[in-house]
Amino acid sequence: MHGVLDITVDGSKIIPSGDYAHVSSHDINTLLSLGGGFNMKLSDETDLNRIPSDFRDPSCRDEHYDYDALDPVSVIIIFHNEGLSMLLRSVHSVLNLTPPSLLKEVILVDDASTAAHLSAENGFLDRYVQQLPKTKLIRSAVRRGIVGARLAGIEAASAPIFVILDSHIEVQQQWLEPLTSRISQHKDSIVMPAIDGLNNATLQYSKGGIGCTLGFIWKMMEHAYSPHDFKETTLESRLSSNPTDYISSPTMAGGLFAANKNFFLNELGGYDRKFSGWGAENLELSFRTWMCGGRIECSRCSRVFHMFRSGGSAYSSPQHSLSRNKLRLIHGWMDEFQDLALKTSGLGRRADYGDISEIEELRKRKRCKSFSWYLNNVWPESFVRDANDVPYLGKLQNLGTQLYLEVRDAYSPAAQHYSLGTRGDEFMYFKRPKFVMPVVNDEACLSSSDLENGSWCHFLRENQFDVQPFSVGVRLQTADGKCLTANKTTVTLAECINAPHDGNLNDLERAQVWSWPGYEIAKA
Repeated sequence: MHGVLDITVDGSKIIPSGDYAHVSSHDINTLLSLGGGFNMKLSDETDLNRIPSDFRDPSCRDEHYDYDALDPVSVIIIFHNEGLSMLLRSVHSVLNLTPPSLLKEVILVDDASTAAHLSAENGFLDRYVQQLPKTKLIRSAVRRGIVGARLAGIEAASAPIFVILDSHIEVQQQWLEPLTSRISQHKDSIVMPAIDGLNNATLQYSKGGIGCTLGFIWKMMEHAYSPHDFKETTLESRLSSNPTDYISSPTMAGGLFAANKNFFLNELGGYDRKFSGWGAENLELSFRTWMCGGRIECSRCSRVFHMFRSGGSAYSSPQHSLSRNKLRLIHGWMDEFQDLALKTSGLGRRADYGDISEIEELRKRKRCKSFSWYLNNVWPESFVRDANDVPYLGKLQNLGTQLYLEVRDAYSPAAQHYSLGTRGDEFMYFKRPKFVMPVVNDEACLSSSDLENGSWCHFLRENQFDVQPFSVGVRLQTADGKCLTANKTTVTLAECINAPHDGNLNDLERAQVWSWPGYEIAKA
């Protein structure tokens, strides 16, 4: 759409991002490791102007837009040590598939890359950008991290709407129109495209990646979910089957979105400028947006391919930056739910997270809503919405053996292993779904179908336990009348014994009763 784009500079081809000549194209593991999680050898061999697949629903292709009524945009792509062909294919994709009347500029922000193929001394990237239409390069002499680099691009943007894109994407047909159409009419909306897959080893396209509705897990990560799994509590608009409808989302993935520049900077206050490195900025912006008068939506008619890294890493973040970001997020926005988030994230209450007075002042000035309001009105599908939703949290000690329930590899639901021991791990009970989970991972569930190994948390009967209180403890019972029972150093399921509630228990009854500390979110 912006003319024929050359793929050379003065006849020179793109500089490879590494030395892959000696590596076989079949040695994918080595290529991913050398390419920072991407197959850069294949990327360097792939046309920068290739035509991507179009995964839009037919009804989206029938949509018509009044281009004269749509605000133009500045597309912002930040990068650090990105593979050159991957970065430039992202830029070519935007230029090739964006109507000229809507694209004001493409701003590339180099967050202090150290790779030779991107260096200013080398000069190739600078010369390449100069020959591209509407494209400019901003270089940072120091590493700013995602928040600092994006803000540099946003503040430099001259269009009323900006779009944030990662540096390893390819857009699809008519990707921008649904985004700018919505924001031109609703300036308080931050709108995401639907994200499809771009295979990091084969560069093949695939439909579906991150869905249009995301919440979060309490260790402070975004988490995709289907509203159709929550028909009793979800917002009716989220169940819409019309692909052209905009769907509200409690959180965003963070790497791809569009917003009105004035609303973002002046009404929301932008990002938390004291974030560093990478991570949790998407949740911070999500809470900030919803609680302070905006909304987050997703357009299923706007589709962008995104490549996720695996098998290698292209960059590192400052030590403890992610933990500090999460602490600022938790203390700045989560009110009485802070303690649950701190415990589940494995973060100390007294750890340093810096000054958050700017956030506190913003919340007062804008009369931002509470986090309780957010959970009940924006994310009613949440398992935790009030103080009574997590009635138990702490170590589970069996009255018979005096041993504690323990879990190995709690951070990996596919590899966890449950047993009894003297150390004991902390578990929590989410009352609404009836999940028993390690405190450090609210994706891993105790499972009646595999007590030894547990499972991912799903709405299955085997993941659900009723907690029956006794005067001396509690009993964990499955839907088919079996109880969690201690057997030496292992746990089993056995038919529940009709134990008396006055605490006079025999040995068999004591093997089914557990001491589990009560918990109140607001009073923790």
